[in-house]
This record gives sequence, structure tokens and C-alpha cells, in this order.
Amino acid sequence: MGEYASTVSIVSKETPKVNFIDYVNKAYIPFFQSKKKFVILYGGRGSGKSYAVAQKLVLQMLLYKKKKFFVARKTLPSLKNTCIEFLLYWMDEFRIKYDYNKADMIITTSPAYGGHKILFRALDDVRKLKSLTDVDYVWVDEVDEISMQDFLDLSIVLRGRELPTGEYRQMIMTFNPGSYARWLKELFFDNPQGEFKTNTDIFHFTYKDNKFLSQEDKQYLEALKQVDEYFYTVYTLGQWGVLRNKVYNNYEVKEFPINVEDYEEIIAGVDFGYNSPSGFVLVGVNGNELYVIDEIYATRVLNSTLIALIKDKLNKYNLTDVPIYADTAEPDRIEEFKEAGLYIYPAKKNVVAGINTVKTYKIIIHPQCVNFKKEIEEYKYKEDREGNVLEEPVGVNDHLLDALRYCVYTHFQKSTPRMWVL
Repeated sequence: MGEYASTVSIVSKETPKVNFIDYVNKAYIPFFQSKKKFVILYGGRGSGKSYAVAQKLVLQMLLYKKKKFFVARKTLPSLKNTCIEFLLYWMDEFRIKYDYNKADMIITTSPAYGGHKILFRALDDVRKLKSLTDVDYVWVDEVDEISMQDFLDLSIVLRGRELPTGEYRQMIMTFNPGSYARWLKELFFDNPQGEFKTNTDIFHFTYKDNKFLSQEDKQYLEALKQVDEYFYTVYTLGQWGVLRNKVYNNYEVKEFPINVEDYEEIIAGVDFGYNSPSGFVLVGVNGNELYVIDEIYATRVLNSTLIALIKDKLNKYNLTDVPIYADTAEPDRIEEFKEAGLYIYPAKKNVVAGINTVKTYKIIIHPQCVNFKKEIEEYKYKEDREGNVLEEPVGVNDHLLDALRYCVYTHFQKSTPRMWVL
């Protein structure tokens, strides 16, 4: 690994010898060596980008002293389930001793292990971070979830004291290309200017660069070639795709005050998963408008955990008797929800009729619902081999949209149809 090769074989006097390169994908070595101010890792799913960034940050902890790290995502739940989990895993793997203050979301390593500080934050209001200084490394995972103005405001924190010769400050951004990442494409790919051109390294990876990926995951990504050209291009090849034949155009993303008393009704939907995400969506209804208030998007959670997450979400808004419409594929899970005291009902699952019902409303999405936003941006109809558009949508990355369809179609199917002109 270039200049690192002779230095990463020992963690400390108290830690057994380890060879860092044994733990990484070799395709990422140029990324580990990069010292540019801005570094972008993009590409396909399953390529190991986030794991590699966590490894690089741990490497800096092993090489230097008293560094300040700032790690962020748009929302707190996604931050906890990805960046924090990955960093803790690799810090434990290399036996770095640390104290984790969960309340303040700060990790401090012991003096014998560099005396570093790692701050974790959700980027719900980037303006609050402008006073933050002396940050050495910033990692924004899924940077496409924030706006270009948020990025520009955040980049200011990468400043501070004069560094010793050979040390550097760096902002690392990870994302998968998609129709929702337009500002990134414009700023760094299509027409980069200034240091976005001269002081930026861009690395592209796919699942083929990840030696640790399971055979099952590889087969799924390759199978997308037979499912849909767009999703194969974006998810498997990690390239910018051209999206056609969107299912929904009746939506906008904007801030709105969340006051549950303002809605005529509040309903919810849940789509069960495990290896694939479980999705929960909370929706306020006013006339012909659906307000997507909040979401849960989590993988590998047991039913008991999902029930607890949903109860926490409802308690957040002081809601007690919200009707929840659920995926009927697993009736035992619905029964467990009922036994836990939730008002849950089996959903009507007519896909085409459900989509047509949702289309009669205008959908307003709160910016905190980042996964819902991603799903609806890429939700598209299938095409046959001749390119003719079919009525059925592509069943990829549609967990929250299924949950929306369940609750809206089941709850309102007997109501007078709404008229929303697209």
C-alpha cells in the first residue's frame, strides 16, 4: 500500500501484529493512498465502499495522533445502522481502545491509541455545524441525500490549525449514482470548477471489487440484467442511468410543520423484510393530499425490533390508534403486531389498482424521509423486449412505496376517487 506498507503491520505495543492489507479489497488501495481534499467513492451496490471508508479512518487512527473525525448522514437512524456500526466493527477488529458516549454520539480513543475524537451527526440542519473547526477528516455517507447547499456549508468545517508536513485534511463522500444525485453529477462530473476539479479524486467500484461479498448477493446483482436496464446500469454497474417511464410524477419534496392535529386522518403501512429492508411509512391525509411524515427503513431486524421501532415512531408524534396496513405474505408477523397492541390490518395487494389509487392524490414528502424519496425517484414501469411499457412496476427498491400503496389503497378503496391532474 505504498507509503503505508511498512507502518500498518503494528497497531501498538499492546496489540498483536496485524497486516492491514489482509483486511481490505486491493482495488481500494489508490483510495487509501489519496490525499486530495475531496474524495468521491461511487459505484454499484455491494462494492464495499462504506466498509472501505471506515477502514481508512481507522488507518488514520493507527498512523497519527489527536485527529478529529466528523461522520455524518442525513438522518440519525441511517447513521446508526451504517457508519457507526462499521467504524465500531473495525475499531474492535484492530483492538483500538475507546470510550463511546452514546448520548453525545462521540467516540474518544484512549491516549495510547492516538487520543482521537470521532463525532457523529445527522445532517438535518447543516448550518448548526458552521462553528465546528479543527476537523481533519469528514465522511458523508450517501451524500446524495443532502442538497448541494448543505454540502457547501459542510465543507467549511474542513479547516483549522496548520498541520505537520505530510498530514492532510480530507472530505470523503460515498454514494450510488441515481436520478436523485443530479447535483453531484453536475458539480464533480459534468463541469467541475476550481478545487472540485483540481483537488478531487474520484473512484468507481462495483461488486466485482469486493472479495468479501457473498455469492448470493453477486447472483442477485447480475440477475438485474434480466429485470431492468436502468437498475442493472445503476445498481450493478454503478453508472449513471437514464430513467424512463416513472410510475409517480404527482409528488414534491418540501418542508412542512408536523402537527398531527392538522390532518383529517393519519394512516400507516408496513412492508415486511429481513435481508431486504423492512419499510414503514407514516402518512397524514388532507383532502387530495398525502403527507409522508416519517419512515422506518431497516434491514435484518426481527419482528420484535420492528414493533419497538414502530411504537417509538408513533410515540414520537403522540399517536396511539393509527391503523397500520401490512404485507399479507407473512400472517404470523401480523398476529405478533396485534398481540403487541398495534392496530394492524392485512392490506389489499392489487398492485395496479393500488398504484392508480395513489396517483389520484398529490404526495408531499418531508425531507427527513430520505429513503422514500430515493424509492419514488426511481420507481418505474416494466418494459417488454420491444420496449413497450407495461402496467406493472419493476419490483426493485420499492419497500416504502409498497407500504404506501398498502395503506392508501386498503384504507380508501371504498371512498370516492380523488382527481389529481398530473
